[in-house]
Amino acid sequence: MVAARQRPNEIALLDEESAVTFGQMADLVQNFSLHFQRHGVSQNSTVAIKSDDSTVIIATVIATSLLGCRWIYVSKHLVENTPIEVSHYFESDSSNGTMHANAILIDEEWSNRPNGFELLENITFSGFTDENDPWLILPSSGTTGTPKLMALSSQNLCDRIKATSAEFASAPSRCVFLFALHSPPAVIRALSALMAGWGLILSADPMFWHKVNVSHVFGSPIQVAN
Repeated sequence: MVAARQRPNEIALLDEESAVTFGQMADLVQNFSLHFQRHGVSQNSTVAIKSDDSTVIIATVIATSLLGCRWIYVSKHLVENTPIEVSHYFESDSSNGTMHANAILIDEEWSNRPNGFELLENITFSGFTDENDPWLILPSSGTTGTPKLMALSSQNLCDRIKATSAEFASAPSRCVFLFALHSPPAVIRALSALMAGWGLILSADPMFWHKVNVSHVFGSPIQVAN
């Protein structure tokens, strides 16, 4: 995290159309946390997210860690069959139909502080009551036929980030994840990369990777071969 704090003007997230610096990402996470609180999210909440926007994925994941609540990505299977009790549904794009009747839209206003919070200074958030409290609820690979859910605590995530930190031990660079960013292989390494001050390139175009000096690409053998 020190590496990220030392690079507030360096790129954290980049695609062909937009860029987010580490400083902007820090502001975005804080604003998302305040919007969550405005909608009643607390330590006891389980927040379900539906979004194809990688910035929204990252911002909501980190925001839920500040609030000490649980985060899960919405899928049809989750809505229809899961034993997980979701308290809040949020989505950033309802053009393909709303996943849940009570879903709250994450729109461009979430980039700013919500009304009534504009003048707050020295904002603090509760975080987790215990480091072993569930944080990210992620699916298994589904190789047995039906994906299962596993709950990872903040301590679990710290251990996994440490386990992958060697992959980002060199001078900060830029990397690509071919997995969906909300999937277990990507979200854990994405957090590890960002904490090390690396930029995430949100593009599937190898020509763009070359243009912006990507040094690492992560994916399955089939994804890499393709």
